[in-house]
Amino acid sequence: MRHTLPIAILCIALVGCGETSDSTSVAEYEGIIFNDSQGSRLCDALAESFPPQCGDPIIGLGDLRLDEVVALQSADGTSWTEYFAGVAGDEDEGVLTNVVLTDPVATGSAEGLTLRAADLTITSGAPIVVPLDLTNISDQAITLTFTSGQRVEFTLSRDGAEVYRWSSTASFIQSVEEVALPAGAAFGRTLVTSPVTLEPGTYQAQAWIVAPEASDLVVSWDTQVD
Repeated sequence: MRHTLPIAILCIALVGCGETSDSTSVAEYEGIIFNDSQGSRLCDALAESFPPQCGDPIIGLGDLRLDEVVALQSADGTSWTEYFAGVAGDEDEGVLTNVVLTDPVATGSAEGLTLRAADLTITSGAPIVVPLDLTNISDQAITLTFTSGQRVEFTLSRDGAEVYRWSSTASFIQSVEEVALPAGAAFGRTLVTSPVTLEPGTYQAQAWIVAPEASDLVVSWDTQVD
């Protein structure tokens, strides 16, 4: 499975590579997407700073579209993921071009908002990782209101019956926080659960942002548990 990044050393895996008819090769990687003034690249670790720094860059991501990356975090001109993201592209001299993201994404839109969730592999007995973001696609700023420390919700169902709800396994501080979301801006979080034991098979996943302004917008998708 992929892992979240609580600013710790992470592994990166080359999961496939095939030669093309010229000097380039087609490759798939998993790792931390990182972008700063030097461009985009895939990293195997983030340094313990804020904003973080790329540990060992694995490969450049020449034409990656950052707006397609779910739950991208940004601060002071630096952007990064808090999970292993899958990418693929044509590899030549340490750079991927024609970059595509390989993780399936569930998307929903309503009332000037778009919600996205990346479907990462779930392994029974391990934590579940759910990158989720909400983008204000209207031309007006909105304010998200949170009444506790909870920001997102995630559930799994099978045969029409809910078998897992993240909030039932967690506790949250009670406080009110407002988050401004200007036009075109995104609010993203990467949910990491405690280890969850499930029977292997196909489940129906749902995720949403718990602010009242967006809680009616839910994304649903089928996901596989190994």
